[in-house]
Amino acid sequence: MATRSNPVLRYEGSSPLCRYIAERVQEKLSAESDFVNRMSRNSATTQVLICDRKEDPVTPLLNQWTYQAMVHELIGIKDNRVDLRHVEGLSEEMKEVVLSGADDPFFRKAHTLNFGDLSSEIQSLVQKFLQAKKSQAQFNSIEDMQRVIENFPEFKQSQRNTTKHFSVMDELKRLVEGRSLYELSEVEQELASGSQGTSKQNNFNKVAGFIENPDISKVEKLRLLILFALRYENDTLVYQLKQKMRTVGVTDERL
Repeated sequence: MATRSNPVLRYEGSSPLCRYIAERVQEKLSAESDFVNRMSRNSATTQVLICDRKEDPVTPLLNQWTYQAMVHELIGIKDNRVDLRHVEGLSEEMKEVVLSGADDPFFRKAHTLNFGDLSSEIQSLVQKFLQAKKSQAQFNSIEDMQRVIENFPEFKQSQRNTTKHFSVMDELKRLVEGRSLYELSEVEQELASGSQGTSKQNNFNKVAGFIENPDISKVEKLRLLILFALRYENDTLVYQLKQKMRTVGVTDERL
């Protein structure tokens, strides 16, 4: 529904679970057909692929780099609401914000953008707001003043929306840099894609370095260890990394 389109469901034929999910979703779409048709009017058809994670254990282990996915993973979102009360310096109305494509055209456009493109889009959003603010402040007649008064609610909404997305992006940036996610993601991609020119020993040294780094969270260390184990299954280096994990306080239960 976020894409406002009427989806065609496709699923992995060898997976009973995928078949079950596809049938249940189709039943729901059929029961709500009037609503779905209204939402998807004049929109292109979307294909929804339902895949079994048993066939792809790697993707869930990778850090996400699109707007909505990053908010889910790094900050948390429930019922379209994002709790920012832990962020210092925000106004009261920004301590909990709503991210929903239903009433936020910017989020509808940007929710699948990668982090680099998102920064550019939010910069453009801020520039548009500043231009609008400048134009609102200029009036030379009663008619101009009336225009300002009439547009004031929309202007205030634009201000809130711009501040909201800027605040969320700023917190994402702080988390990405504070958790060294750029560097971690580079190693993740090398392990997941099997980049040419990267040796097993080199990958081992990188993962070991992150495991020994006290500033890296245990969750991120576990991600890298699992990715390494999937890439080099049953290799003795896997067991060496597991021993390093024990020395930094990760229990055998988690290993």
